[in-house]
Amino acid sequence: MSAAKCAGKNGVKTLLIHGGSDNIVARGNAAINNAKGENITKYIADGKGHNPYNTVEAQSLLDELSEKLMTIKSEEDKKYFKTFDFTAATQEDEEVMKLISDFIG
Repeated sequence: MSAAKCAGKNGVKTLLIHGGSDNIVARGNAAINNAKGENITKYIADGKGHNPYNTVEAQSLLDELSEKLMTIKSEEDKKYFKTFDFTAATQEDEEVMKLISDFIG
């Protein structure tokens, strides 16, 4: 809510992006839902989770990684981290990144 208030009051051109399937920040509590002002541009990334700038595949890998981090129990689990493809897990969505780039100008 603080981010929403700040974005609305500051008068600075602001882009808010929210994943349409974000399971961490509910849209009702998100800045994108609560910020108001002519300076604000909003974009809902349909089908995206908490990191809407990532591809769906990258988000899936990050979700898998998070689950593994919560359940490490054996040496076999630790091997998972040595073979995890961090590059694939941070693959950016071209459409969202273009939107950001165009917004910045």
